[in-house]
Amino acid sequence: MFINGLICFYNVENLSKKIKLATESLKHRAKRGFICCKDFQFEPLSSFNFDTNQALILSLWEDFSKDELASYIGRDFCKLNLKALIDDSLSSSNLEEFSLKLKGVRAHYSFAYADDRGLIFGRDNLGVKPLYFSKRGKEITIATERKVLESLGYNEINHVKPNTLYLTNNGSSFLLREIETFEENKFKGNFEEAKEELKKNLNSCVKNFSYENLTLGFSGGIDSLLLAKIFSEHQSLTLSSLCFKGSEEESWIDRASEKLNLEIKKYYLNEDLVKENLPLVKGLVEKSKPMDLAIGLGFYLLSKFSSREGLDKIVLGQLADEMFGGYRRYLVSYLKGFDVKTSMLKDVLDSHETTFSREDKACSPFSLVVFPYANFDIFKFAFSLPLEFKFDKEKKVRKLLLRELAKEIGIESSLVEREKKAFQYSTKLENMVKRFLANIA
Repeated sequence: MFINGLICFYNVENLSKKIKLATESLKHRAKRGFICCKDFQFEPLSSFNFDTNQALILSLWEDFSKDELASYIGRDFCKLNLKALIDDSLSSSNLEEFSLKLKGVRAHYSFAYADDRGLIFGRDNLGVKPLYFSKRGKEITIATERKVLESLGYNEINHVKPNTLYLTNNGSSFLLREIETFEENKFKGNFEEAKEELKKNLNSCVKNFSYENLTLGFSGGIDSLLLAKIFSEHQSLTLSSLCFKGSEEESWIDRASEKLNLEIKKYYLNEDLVKENLPLVKGLVEKSKPMDLAIGLGFYLLSKFSSREGLDKIVLGQLADEMFGGYRRYLVSYLKGFDVKTSMLKDVLDSHETTFSREDKACSPFSLVVFPYANFDIFKFAFSLPLEFKFDKEKKVRKLLLRELAKEIGIESSLVEREKKAFQYSTKLENMVKRFLANIA
């Protein structure tokens, strides 16, 4: 079973009315409806006894088959006895054992649970799974999306810190515990050894996210080329792409998928699709900038079309740029001798707000999202590397290590060496979004 969202109430009165408002705001994530959890007992929402101030509501992506308390994707999360860890932490008011058990887990997850003993919640190392909370006096509500908390009248809405466990026994204050510490070390090997280490990390990560009905959002750029090659070595994989019919981008993805010998599903953009779906996407992604809406719209449509093919889990290549030097501004800073590493690190640590939540929300009505590069081991490894492993100063090449690894595992050089524009620019989707935005309230 997969849970695609959650709402957790602690010290909240009039739950019947508030649960109705909250679930209405999150119904797009509940393909199989909602269930309630109280005192670790699960029951349909329709059977829930609202004579309580604590409740956990879970939105189901697949039919309910066993008791699960978290929204997660990643096989290593299943090894945890989450119920026992929550139970022990609330009983002891201590998060040490829980954080130790979560250390090394590379799944993407968020969870919350409340009963008369207190409230506990948290999210994965890099904050891939969105999670927010609001507090009013001793009343606290946790939710997967901001709009849930807005519907309940909260004015102050906070991101749950990534890589952090929260616990309260009275609603007054939180005990916080970091799950895993990031210490910046220096990689001691040479470039060839760095390639091998990255390959090992990517293979391990791909195995953790090996699921049926999986598709890869494919642009033909180095990030998706590398993922396509590695995923296809472990399982059957279909590529999915969004483009304008007859465009240069379509020709490129056709060529790249043929060279990889992988099936590709192509879906075509047009102005009517953009105009029709933009208002809905604006509400989904909870952002207003044209760039965010263009990216969100692209992933919304890609997940919508691929889900019609039965492909309801989508792999995306986000975070490769931030970790391995993909943006042109990084290269410019590097060539000028500026502190580009600090800028890249900040972009990664901000990605839970800028990137993951946008993509997760955009895809949420149709697909569960997998971000293989958003792995804490890959993150630590990437920031242990010298910058010359990421940039070729003479040839002005970005993401050098990714490109060289791609060649080593058999991806044709002509595919690897191509410079690719970001999706919203290569498709001119952002310009189209700007034109239609004026007509959206």
